[in-house]
Amino acid sequence: MCSLAICDQPPVLLSASRVGPRYALPVWSLSGTYTPEQRATLAQLVRRGNNSHPMKGEQRNVNHPGKLPWDCPDPHILRTRVQAGDIDGLNHTNNAVYVNWCQQAAWSHSVALGLDLERYRALDRAMVITYSEFHYLQASREDDEVAVATWIVAWDRKLTMARRFQVIRVADGVTLLRAAMRFACVELSSGRPRRLPQAFIDGYGPAVLDATPSS
Repeated sequence: MCSLAICDQPPVLLSASRVGPRYALPVWSLSGTYTPEQRATLAQLVRRGNNSHPMKGEQRNVNHPGKLPWDCPDPHILRTRVQAGDIDGLNHTNNAVYVNWCQQAAWSHSVALGLDLERYRALDRAMVITYSEFHYLQASREDDEVAVATWIVAWDRKLTMARRFQVIRVADGVTLLRAAMRFACVELSSGRPRRLPQAFIDGYGPAVLDATPSS
């Protein structure tokens, strides 16, 4: 069973009346052009995410992130390691680093589902963050290996969808963070809310844990 314990209530998805251009926040420089360094990093993230799901019958390594105590089944997993530049004055990973990890996990999941930046531009549509919530549970330190998981947990099949995130330290299986984000579909050229195109329904739909449209 999927435990969505980040908050007491299930995600409340945004209605069209609450979404406007002021909410159109980019995910991983969504509205800009990737630098070569960003493209290389994204390709690495996608490879990591794809490699986190073994083929049927494949033996998992006992230290593989898929064996960690995830809140929900079938996570999309992004692996990373805490770098020296991630550490703040309190000698632990800065809170903003976790936010970036979650954004990277969400974007690499989208790319793995066939909805990358080029596809967004061709459709003149994008899923943008309208709300985020982060619960910091434990600290991580330099050189800790972490696994960042994401799931699409709900959608309305019209305009909005919700994600959950969980960050686990690989060495001991401790959950460091749980997070939630809500997304809305917008027209890139205007920033205005628009219905999900069929390509989004076909791409994101199979990954939604609860496929029942939210009211």
